[in-house]
Amino acid sequence: GGGGSTPPKFPTGPAPNAGAAAVGALTKAQVGKRYVYATSGPDTYDCSGLTARAWQEAGVGLVRYSGAQYQQTMRIGSGDLQPGDLVFYGPGGSNHVEIYIGGGMVVSASNPSSGVKLAGVRYGSASGYGRVCA
Repeated sequence: GGGGSTPPKFPTGPAPNAGAAAVGALTKAQVGKRYVYATSGPDTYDCSGLTARAWQEAGVGLVRYSGAQYQQTMRIGSGDLQPGDLVFYGPGGSNHVEIYIGGGMVVSASNPSSGVKLAGVRYGSASGYGRVCA
């Protein structure tokens, strides 16, 4: 009997860091705060400042530059995204980084006019996805 069952999807990336869920929750709490270039909270953030601060609260040190964060994280596929993973834009992640919070959504600190906000992952323009494994 040829049933039409679909094989289970096994993750191809490493398991998320134990603090990843807390990172997603902490990041969501920053929504509505102001964007200011070269800041990492607690009242204002730029993109890499937000990601570094969130992971710092989980006990993991990330450098404060999106391209360097790209180098610090393990590459994963878009289908493997879990809360706390990072979404990068630009060559080597050098233009922008966001934190994935689940359901196709990220928390992004991208410019002064929008501040820290919820947004959908821009899958077509992302240059890579990273998992913090430390």
